[in-house]
Amino acid sequence: MTETNVFAGGWIVSLSNGETVYESSPEEGKPTPWQALLQRCKEEDLRITMVRLQYGPFMIQAMPEPMCDGYFQAREVQQVVYRNTMRYLQGIGSVVGDQVFITWAEFTKDRQIYVSSDVRPLESCKVHTTVK
Repeated sequence: MTETNVFAGGWIVSLSNGETVYESSPEEGKPTPWQALLQRCKEEDLRITMVRLQYGPFMIQAMPEPMCDGYFQAREVQQVVYRNTMRYLQGIGSVVGDQVFITWAEFTKDRQIYVSSDVRPLESCKVHTTVK
């Protein structure tokens, strides 16, 4: 019997204890997988050393640990004005000072991937970061 990888895609995190954590499916009534990971890091005195976003061969990576002050991960839904369509994005980013440098990926139903970047003030999205 061969082992299969059930990871369909999402964020992948490296921890200071050498462990790799893969995004799991959210469960209703529980914290998101990202928020649960942040809580675990706090409780076990761990830190995130790398974050990447991967779906099949597509992969983006945040800055390495020495270059940034923390990491960001979030999902966002945007409505396109005058088209009545929605965009579903997932982003990862790096906190540098009081700014968050985010790379967003939009995965469309026809399997297209669109990538964009964004810089936001840390205070506007601190809940999604590893910064305390």
